[in-house]
Amino acid sequence: MPKENLESVSSTATNILKLIPGRIDLWAYGENVAAWEIKSLGLDPDDYITVFVLNEKELHYAFHNEKEDSLIRNFRLPSIPLNPRAFTRLSWIGI
Repeated sequence: MPKENLESVSSTATNILKLIPGRIDLWAYGENVAAWEIKSLGLDPDDYITVFVLNEKELHYAFHNEKEDSLIRNFRLPSIPLNPRAFTRLSWIGI
């Protein structure tokens, strides 16, 4: 696809609102977040379907560095993050 046919937007809502009248052909987004975004616009997520899964990726949690250790510990993260700073903090609190 030529670059001139691609358009960046600053909000998910803009893409959803362009999808409705057919101003864009597709919208690639995570299903759960997409449903939430659609609902936040007062629309029904059940009116939309996933027609193709582009690529499944792992999702990761991110916490503000001033969050209580107990909150982070309660998530029981299944894997060690790749970010060395995060690894140090998680090791320090015993995860």
